[in-house]
Amino acid sequence: MKNILLLPSKMIIKVSTIITIFIALLINRHRLLFLQYLMAFIHEISHCIGAIIFKININSITFLPFGFYADMDNLYDVKWYKEFIIVLLGPLSFFVSYFLLKYLYINNYISFLLYSEASKTNLFILIFNLLPIYPLDGYRIIKIIFGFLFSEKRVLKITNIISLITTVFLLIYAFNNKQIFVISFLIVNQYMLFRSFKVIYRRFLVSKTIENADSRIKIHNLEDLYRPFNNYIIKNKKIYNEKEFSLILLNSNKKNG
Repeated sequence: MKNILLLPSKMIIKVSTIITIFIALLINRHRLLFLQYLMAFIHEISHCIGAIIFKININSITFLPFGFYADMDNLYDVKWYKEFIIVLLGPLSFFVSYFLLKYLYINNYISFLLYSEASKTNLFILIFNLLPIYPLDGYRIIKIIFGFLFSEKRVLKITNIISLITTVFLLIYAFNNKQIFVISFLIVNQYMLFRSFKVIYRRFLVSKTIENADSRIKIHNLEDLYRPFNNYIIKNKKIYNEKEFSLILLNSNKKNG
């Protein structure tokens, strides 16, 4: 409870967000914007509650013109199922917002028109966040699922390609609807994703140097590791545990830049 109360102190408000609110006040669209921000906040705070339960530090919560973004410590440091729960809590917040809007409408706090528009926004938030685009929930969900099928480096490559292809289609939609903030968000995040590929992979390798209590064992001869498993790698007629092999891969990645 104490950690939840500390979250407001970690809030960062963008100048563009203040401008958006000011414009909404001028054109008398502030009530709908408030409800949109409220639903986006419920979505992001749901992730934060999951992180707090699993004792993951939340560095900051950024208040963007179209929602919120919580920056957390490296989720590779926790078991895959804990990250999955944290990610899934976001989309599940749709139901919290749904019943909240229903309550406000039934008790005449908002008009039917406002209720209808806010309900559409709530559905949009759910669908948008389930898209397989970095750093949205859909991207993280397929990344975790693919971890059972492919080694981590391949998972990163596959999910990055899926993210890029989906982004291209969404950019076409955003341009046609003049969604400037969404366009900027998508372009910047895809650029950051591909630029930080090596950093993300190194974080994964570092997480694998920590003792793994997972009982599920994966024996293979790939030059990589699977996230959800306790890896044993056969190389040059020798068997390495994942801690040993992750150190080998880290040294190799360091030499290659």
